[in-house]
Amino acid sequence: MESLIEYLDCGNVYRYGNTLKFRVENFSDLVEKIIHFFQKGAKHLDYIDFVSVIELMKNKKHLTEEGLDKIRTIKAVLRNEQR
Repeated sequence: MESLIEYLDCGNVYRYGNTLKFRVENFSDLVEKIIHFFQKGAKHLDYIDFVSVIELMKNKKHLTEEGLDKIRTIKAVLRNEQR
């Protein structure tokens, strides 16, 4: 996990019980570093969904119930695909 932080030059690692989680909280890091990383080869459809959520947040749509519903739908789809 530490090498991921070094590679991306952003983020933190948190321990939740037996689980380690990588989290990027700085919005500019999401836009400038994480999106670029996913463009280089991650699952493309997941990347498109991720960018959609970032765009909703950038346009302050996450502050509306409709925007939150869109984000919840995207999250539910991503979770179902990981099973």
